[in-house]
Amino acid sequence: MYFSRQARQLAPIRMTGNYGSEVLRSVSTFKYRPPSQTLFDAEVGGSLNEARQTFAEISAVHPVSFAAFKQIPWQLFGRLAAAQSQLTVRSPYMDNEVVSLMYQAPDELRRTKDISLRLIADLSPALASIRTDMGDGGKGSSLTEFAVKAYRYILFKGEWYYGAGMPDFLARFDHNPLARRLESLLVGSHKIEHYRLWFRDQLFDWVNAVMSDSRAAERPYLNRQSYSALLKTHQRRAGNRMDEIIKLMTLELIHRSLLSFTNPRYGKRVAIQPNLGETICL
Repeated sequence: MYFSRQARQLAPIRMTGNYGSEVLRSVSTFKYRPPSQTLFDAEVGGSLNEARQTFAEISAVHPVSFAAFKQIPWQLFGRLAAAQSQLTVRSPYMDNEVVSLMYQAPDELRRTKDISLRLIADLSPALASIRTDMGDGGKGSSLTEFAVKAYRYILFKGEWYYGAGMPDFLARFDHNPLARRLESLLVGSHKIEHYRLWFRDQLFDWVNAVMSDSRAAERPYLNRQSYSALLKTHQRRAGNRMDEIIKLMTLELIHRSLLSFTNPRYGKRVAIQPNLGETICL
């Protein structure tokens, strides 16, 4: 929402290339990634196994169908909704004719960037002359192209390892002057979202306050011992627990926003038990 609000100062309509890689090249980040079962009560394990089976059934369709009717509306709609709250969004890769055409494309064609690069070159040679963040497109010799791609790939992987992929044994050295120098060189070279670093710095107090709250720590679906250990790791800034924190914070905020509310009649917190259809005053 912040970036969309800033973009609106330039123009009220945003033309986005989002969903192009999903529709044209069947690239998918929508995968089953189970959380650490040690964080949750033993009974939750059964639900995680059911989720794995359900996802396998859902994803066993044509890649274009999976992108257009599963991944984009389920996984990626949140960002679109946030952007639409600030400006008008146009997403040409979701055009019905484009989606229909990709059903006719051979599998091997959808696994490369060739069709994307050719589409850009045919429609806008000026745009095709600008290299992407990974070094695709542009003009120059094959040697120059190789060098640029190698350099951009190193930056991409370096930023990932400094963010989401940071190993635990290196995370404890985050505040070392050399690490801070590398951070300034790598972070921001490809991505605009850096949750591990935000949880470590700007959002540290907020995450700590939410996770330290007695309501969050006592949710019945949690393994309290593992939860306590995770909170201590976060407080000491001693490891990379980004994925776990994202999942737990999401669950807690869903619980607070959707499954509980303040009863105006009694002035008490009320929790909804969705499986029983009952309410209990807390």
